[in-house]
Amino acid sequence: FSSWNTTQIINPNPGYSTWTGSSDGQKFGSSVAISENYFVVSGADWFAGHLGSYRGGRHYLYDMSGTLLHTLDFGAAAYFSASGFGGQTADSWMNNGQFRCQIHEGRNVVATLSDRRVSANTRRSHIDFFDITSGNLISTFIYTGDTYANNKKMIFSEDGNTLYLATSYSRGIHTIDITNLSSPTQTGTFVSKGGSGLGSLGRGLDIKNNCLVKGINLEGL
Repeated sequence: FSSWNTTQIINPNPGYSTWTGSSDGQKFGSSVAISENYFVVSGADWFAGHLGSYRGGRHYLYDMSGTLLHTLDFGAAAYFSASGFGGQTADSWMNNGQFRCQIHEGRNVVATLSDRRVSANTRRSHIDFFDITSGNLISTFIYTGDTYANNKKMIFSEDGNTLYLATSYSRGIHTIDITNLSSPTQTGTFVSKGGSGLGSLGRGLDIKNNCLVKGINLEGL
């Protein structure tokens, strides 16, 4: 690698004074994505719970020089101040930045995956779509088929008009139409084996030349 150009990225938000604790670290680099001209790095903090402050992970969009362009924010401050949602003490139902993120330059979009509450006692997987140019949130797709995003992966189709979401608990691959990024819509599901102990579809996921490859964990096989 001696001939490679390397850029070291330092966590742009390292100070614990703005977060709720110092024991579990910022987990910067938990999720990364790269395209021709951009890359994304996440810090996957879990909310550990003090009213009046929040964390829960962030995604940072850079150009290839390592210049920070945008901090991608779904509206965390409002989320954590909502009664019965993240504002609760000791609320760990939030893991923004832990799971896969994706970039599609052709659609000028970054997609990020996390868990968030939809009610006081219910969490669901959220996919947030951000505009690369502005860094603004375009829309959020909420997947209701599983309780949360554990062992989920996602990937864009090559034309960027479909997002594939692989899930662990329902053991399926779900197609999400994102032709209109302002209104993502689930259009189908193809399911592997169901039932307890019959393997997880939320493992490796990749696509090339319209072929989707999915890894399944079946009790070590």
